[in-house]
Amino acid sequence: MAWTMRGRFMESCSCKLWCPCWLGPAEADRGWCSAAIVMAIEEGTADGLDLSGLTVVFLGDWPKDFVSGNGTGRVFIDETASAEQRRVLEAICTGQQGGPWAVVGGVISQWLPAQTARIDVRWDDHRPSVTVEGIGELHLDPLRDESGRGVEVRGAAAMAAFELEVMELARGDGTRFAAPEMRAWESGGEGEVTTFNWSA
Repeated sequence: MAWTMRGRFMESCSCKLWCPCWLGPAEADRGWCSAAIVMAIEEGTADGLDLSGLTVVFLGDWPKDFVSGNGTGRVFIDETASAEQRRVLEAICTGQQGGPWAVVGGVISQWLPAQTARIDVRWDDHRPSVTVEGIGELHLDPLRDESGRGVEVRGAAAMAAFELEVMELARGDGTRFAAPEMRAWESGGEGEVTTFNWSA
Protein backbone atom coordinates (compact mmCIF):
# COMPACT_ATOMS: atom_id res chain seq x y z
CA MET A 1 0.00 0.00 0.00
CA ALA A 2 1.44 3.36 -1.04
CA TRP A 3 0.52 6.20 1.28
CA THR A 4 1.37 9.82 2.03
CA MET A 5 0.33 12.13 4.88
CA ARG A 6 1.22 15.64 5.90
CA GLY A 7 -0.04 17.74 8.75
CA ARG A 8 0.62 18.89 12.30
CA PHE A 9 2.48 16.85 14.91
CA MET A 10 2.04 17.45 18.64
CA GLU A 11 3.68 15.49 21.46
CA SER A 12 3.76 15.51 25.24
CA CYS A 13 5.05 12.96 27.73
CA SER A 14 5.43 12.26 31.43
CA CYS A 15 8.89 13.88 31.60
CA LYS A 16 9.84 17.42 32.46
CA LEU A 17 10.92 19.83 29.76
CA TRP A 18 12.76 18.51 27.72
CA CYS A 19 12.23 14.73 27.29
CA PRO A 20 15.67 13.05 27.23
CA CYS A 21 14.39 10.19 25.03
CA TRP A 22 14.55 12.48 21.99
CA LEU A 23 18.33 12.51 22.42
CA GLY A 24 18.75 8.71 22.43
CA PRO A 25 19.09 6.19 25.27
CA ALA A 26 18.29 8.02 28.49
CA GLU A 27 16.82 7.67 31.95
CA ALA A 28 13.24 8.88 31.94
CA ASP A 29 12.45 11.43 34.66
CA ARG A 30 10.16 9.01 36.50
CA GLY A 31 12.05 5.85 35.56
CA TRP A 32 9.25 5.03 33.08
CA CYS A 33 7.80 6.95 30.14
CA SER A 34 4.27 7.54 28.86
CA ALA A 35 3.57 9.74 25.87
CA ALA A 36 0.89 11.04 23.54
CA ILE A 37 1.46 11.96 19.90
CA VAL A 38 -1.25 13.73 17.93
CA MET A 39 -1.24 13.66 14.13
CA ALA A 40 -3.71 16.12 12.63
CA ILE A 41 -3.70 15.08 8.97
CA GLU A 42 -4.18 18.04 6.65
CA GLU A 43 -3.69 16.06 3.43
CA GLY A 44 -3.29 12.32 3.00
CA THR A 45 -4.02 9.38 0.72
CA ALA A 46 -3.47 5.62 0.81
CA ASP A 47 -3.93 3.79 -2.50
CA GLY A 48 -6.34 6.52 -3.55
CA LEU A 49 -8.27 6.57 -0.26
CA ASP A 50 -8.57 10.12 1.07
CA LEU A 51 -7.31 10.57 4.65
CA SER A 52 -7.40 14.38 4.73
CA GLY A 53 -8.92 16.09 7.73
CA LEU A 54 -8.66 13.10 10.07
CA THR A 55 -6.79 12.93 13.39
CA VAL A 56 -4.95 10.03 15.01
CA VAL A 57 -3.67 10.00 18.59
CA PHE A 58 -0.96 7.51 19.58
CA LEU A 59 -0.49 6.62 23.24
CA GLY A 60 2.58 4.71 24.38
CA ASP A 61 3.86 3.36 27.71
CA TRP A 62 7.41 2.15 28.30
CA PRO A 63 8.80 0.50 31.46
CA LYS A 64 12.01 2.51 31.03
CA ASP A 65 12.81 4.98 28.25
CA PHE A 66 11.55 5.04 24.65
CA VAL A 67 14.78 3.64 23.16
CA SER A 68 14.84 0.67 25.56
CA GLY A 69 11.59 -0.52 23.98
CA ASN A 70 9.20 -3.16 25.34
CA GLY A 71 6.39 -0.62 25.18
CA THR A 72 2.62 -0.88 24.94
CA GLY A 73 0.91 1.20 22.27
CA ARG A 74 -2.58 2.07 21.09
CA VAL A 75 -3.96 4.42 18.47
CA PHE A 76 -7.19 6.35 18.76
CA ILE A 77 -8.75 7.28 15.44
CA ASP A 78 -11.18 10.11 14.73
CA GLU A 79 -14.76 8.84 14.97
CA THR A 80 -15.57 10.60 11.70
CA ALA A 81 -13.34 8.14 9.80
CA SER A 82 -15.00 5.42 7.76
CA ALA A 83 -14.33 1.76 8.51
CA GLU A 84 -11.86 1.61 5.61
CA GLN A 85 -10.09 4.78 6.73
CA ARG A 86 -9.81 3.39 10.26
CA ARG A 87 -8.34 0.14 8.98
CA VAL A 88 -5.77 1.95 6.86
CA LEU A 89 -4.79 4.44 9.57
CA GLU A 90 -4.34 1.68 12.13
CA ALA A 91 -2.07 -0.20 9.71
CA ILE A 92 0.02 2.91 9.00
CA CYS A 93 0.28 4.15 12.59
CA THR A 94 1.24 0.75 14.00
CA GLY A 95 4.12 0.43 11.55
CA GLN A 96 2.65 -2.23 9.28
CA GLN A 97 2.96 -0.07 6.16
CA GLY A 98 6.50 1.29 6.44
CA GLY A 99 7.54 4.88 6.96
CA PRO A 100 8.50 6.33 10.35
CA TRP A 101 5.94 4.28 12.25
CA ALA A 102 7.76 1.09 11.26
CA VAL A 103 10.67 2.39 13.37
CA VAL A 104 8.36 3.27 16.25
CA GLY A 105 6.88 -0.22 16.00
CA GLY A 106 10.33 -1.53 16.89
CA VAL A 107 10.00 -0.15 20.43
CA ILE A 108 6.43 -1.40 20.93
CA SER A 109 6.10 -5.02 22.09
CA GLN A 110 2.31 -4.99 22.46
CA TRP A 111 -0.16 -3.16 20.26
CA LEU A 112 -3.59 -2.89 21.84
CA PRO A 113 -6.52 -2.80 19.39
CA ALA A 114 -7.16 0.61 17.88
CA GLN A 115 -10.19 2.49 19.16
CA THR A 116 -12.36 5.21 17.69
CA ALA A 117 -13.07 8.33 19.69
CA ARG A 118 -14.32 11.85 19.34
CA ILE A 119 -11.14 13.88 18.90
CA ASP A 120 -11.32 17.66 19.12
CA VAL A 121 -8.30 19.73 18.00
CA ARG A 122 -8.15 23.47 18.72
CA TRP A 123 -5.54 26.14 17.94
CA ASP A 124 -6.32 29.01 20.28
CA ASP A 125 -3.79 31.83 19.93
CA HIS A 126 -1.23 29.31 18.58
CA ARG A 127 -1.67 27.17 21.71
CA PRO A 128 -2.90 23.77 20.53
CA SER A 129 -5.17 21.62 22.64
CA VAL A 130 -6.54 18.18 21.85
CA THR A 131 -9.27 16.28 23.65
CA VAL A 132 -9.84 12.55 23.17
CA GLU A 133 -13.29 12.07 24.66
CA GLY A 134 -13.25 9.83 27.72
CA ILE A 135 -9.49 9.23 27.41
CA GLY A 136 -7.57 12.44 28.02
CA GLU A 137 -6.36 15.79 26.83
CA LEU A 138 -3.22 17.43 25.53
CA HIS A 139 -2.34 21.11 26.02
CA LEU A 140 0.73 22.81 24.57
CA ASP A 141 2.05 26.32 25.06
CA PRO A 142 4.97 26.89 22.64
CA LEU A 143 8.01 28.55 24.22
CA ARG A 144 8.99 31.99 22.90
CA ASP A 145 12.05 34.16 23.33
CA GLU A 146 11.84 37.87 24.10
CA SER A 147 11.28 38.70 20.42
CA GLY A 148 8.47 36.15 20.11
CA ARG A 149 10.44 33.54 18.17
CA GLY A 150 9.86 29.87 18.91
CA VAL A 151 12.50 27.77 20.66
CA GLU A 152 13.57 25.12 18.13
CA VAL A 153 15.46 21.84 18.26
CA ARG A 154 17.14 20.18 15.26
CA GLY A 155 19.05 16.96 14.83
CA ALA A 156 17.97 15.07 17.96
CA ALA A 157 18.36 11.31 17.50
CA ALA A 158 14.70 10.30 17.78
CA MET A 159 13.69 13.06 15.38
CA ALA A 160 15.31 11.04 12.61
CA ALA A 161 13.05 8.09 13.42
CA PHE A 162 10.00 10.32 13.03
CA GLU A 163 11.49 12.05 9.96
CA LEU A 164 11.17 15.46 11.61
CA GLU A 165 13.53 18.28 10.64
CA VAL A 166 12.73 20.76 13.38
CA MET A 167 10.58 20.84 16.51
CA GLU A 168 9.32 23.80 18.47
CA LEU A 169 9.48 23.23 22.23
CA ALA A 170 6.34 23.78 24.29
CA ARG A 171 5.08 23.46 27.82
CA GLY A 172 2.74 20.47 28.18
CA ASP A 173 1.21 21.36 31.54
CA GLY A 174 -2.33 20.06 31.95
CA THR A 175 -1.82 17.12 29.60
CA ARG A 176 -3.23 13.90 31.06
CA PHE A 177 -4.41 10.55 29.75
CA ALA A 178 -6.06 7.47 31.29
CA ALA A 179 -6.74 4.88 28.58
CA PRO A 180 -8.02 1.35 29.28
CA GLU A 181 -5.22 -1.20 29.80
CA MET A 182 -2.63 1.58 29.88
CA ARG A 183 -0.92 3.63 32.59
CA ALA A 184 -2.74 6.77 33.70
CA TRP A 185 -0.34 9.71 33.60
CA GLU A 186 0.02 13.45 33.38
CA SER A 187 2.72 15.51 31.74
CA GLY A 188 5.68 16.77 33.69
CA GLY A 189 5.58 19.83 31.43
CA GLU A 190 7.20 18.42 28.27
CA GLY A 191 5.91 19.04 24.76
CA GLU A 192 6.66 19.81 21.12
CA VAL A 193 4.85 21.14 18.07
CA THR A 194 5.95 20.63 14.48
CA THR A 195 4.75 19.50 11.08
CA PHE A 196 5.16 16.12 9.39
CA ASN A 197 5.35 15.04 5.76
CA TRP A 198 5.52 11.25 5.49
CA SER A 199 5.17 8.66 2.75
CA ALA A 200 5.95 5.02 2.11
